[in-house]
Amino acid sequence: RERGVVGQRGGAAGEGGADERDGELHNEDAAMLRAAARDPRLPPFLVIAPTSVVANWSAELTRFAPSLRTTVLTSTKDSVANAARDSHVVLTSYALLRLDADAYRGVEWAGVVMDEAQFVKNRRSRTHLAAKRVRAGMRLAITGTPMENSLDDLWAILDLVAPGLLGTAIGFRKRFTLPIATGEAPQRMEQLRRR
Repeated sequence: RERGVVGQRGGAAGEGGADERDGELHNEDAAMLRAAARDPRLPPFLVIAPTSVVANWSAELTRFAPSLRTTVLTSTKDSVANAARDSHVVLTSYALLRLDADAYRGVEWAGVVMDEAQFVKNRRSRTHLAAKRVRAGMRLAITGTPMENSLDDLWAILDLVAPGLLGTAIGFRKRFTLPIATGEAPQRMEQLRRR
């Protein structure tokens, strides 16, 4: 059974911390530590991040969780299956996920963490589809900017971690995106916040 959560860095949407980890152990790191300690037979976690952030994840896991075996994938020539078999955590980029989608889908993951999840905000993109097809028991999306262009960005990110929560993409667009954007039904924003 899959479970999903979306998190936001900073205060309000777009405020601080989106590209920087502040040197402290974050909830997602702690969750991986606890899970790996409880059950060493647990499948590995997959962390997907922009290429520029993957090294930060590696450094933090080395610093705060040296007992976790971590593999950083840097090329489509790297074997996703071998990395998963030999690791507690596999770190990769959105670009590699998109280019090698079948290899990532071929592994059963304990959980997937999507850092800077605005990279998967376009539901029609190959990256979004690749992320959606990753088989994982838990999904976490972390972003400082859940909406860059429209409410449809928010729908796309939530669809990855809690499919169906906001209905279909077309239904969401008709019920929330268009009425809020045109000003016809501003009260729908409050209704959406309560969800």
